[in-house]
Amino acid sequence: MKILFLFFTILMSNIFCCYSQNSPAFSFLEKDHSKYEIDTKTGILTNTNLKNEVVVLGKLKNWDNLKGELPKSLYVNVFARKNIKIITISGTQQVYELDIASLNLKRLDETYSRGYNFGATQFLRNDTLISIGGEGFWQKHSIITFYNEKAAEWDLLAIHNKNNFPSLSSFSGYSVKYDAFFSAFPYIDSVLANKAIYFSSFSFKNRRWEIKGEICTKLVQLAKKDYKNIWTGEYLILFNEYDNFLYALLPFENKLYTIPYNYDRFLQFKNRDVYFQNGYLYSRDMTTAINSKKVFLDSIELAP
Repeated sequence: MKILFLFFTILMSNIFCCYSQNSPAFSFLEKDHSKYEIDTKTGILTNTNLKNEVVVLGKLKNWDNLKGELPKSLYVNVFARKNIKIITISGTQQVYELDIASLNLKRLDETYSRGYNFGATQFLRNDTLISIGGEGFWQKHSIITFYNEKAAEWDLLAIHNKNNFPSLSSFSGYSVKYDAFFSAFPYIDSVLANKAIYFSSFSFKNRRWEIKGEICTKLVQLAKKDYKNIWTGEYLILFNEYDNFLYALLPFENKLYTIPYNYDRFLQFKNRDVYFQNGYLYSRDMTTAINSKKVFLDSIELAP
């Protein structure tokens, strides 16, 4: 059955999303919108606030022993757990624990297999790190693994059936409310080939994949326009720097909301971090002015 999404208009007017980003260093944003960054050449940890004031926190312990393990280009996922950060590097299976207060960074895993899960969706479920899908070795897939802390290894999750459709970090996410993961694959190669694009859901309770149907024409059109998206834990925000609309998809409720907003520099991506926090979509930009640099923070309240 075709998945038909409903459309509503919502007003523009408590969750902090973990996010990933391409970077020559480990970097992540905090709830106060400051940015932490590890220089991969020196191991120096810094924090930059909204006034563009850079605080040098110091060199990380054991850095000289760890730096040789890092790939030349990093695509990192950062997760908050109590007072520490869990950091993974896409495609490598490497897992790190960062304690900012003590400047301690240590590698947790003992795995050395790599290359099969670039662009996987990763998230914490009941404090267990889960990784679904990705690509590598000339294939895209929906393989589900979890980080086994006792074994310090990644293990396959035992499931009852296989999903024949691939899953990547874009257009996918885990819902605590439903204890389920959703995924679709509306990428350009599939869209241009006019292939049917299916909505898949994995229930952690039943350990089963279920194909819900094809995604609607509107979402296919958004895929053609290369819409970016952010999963908030409740809904998927879709956005494009050239459009005057945002969209909020509630995948498990089968609804798509349209969000009009006044076009400005909010979603221009050149120097911006776009992320979701506490009901707001934020755009954080470092702009160079005459003899100075400033950090600009804009926000849009989302209330679907």
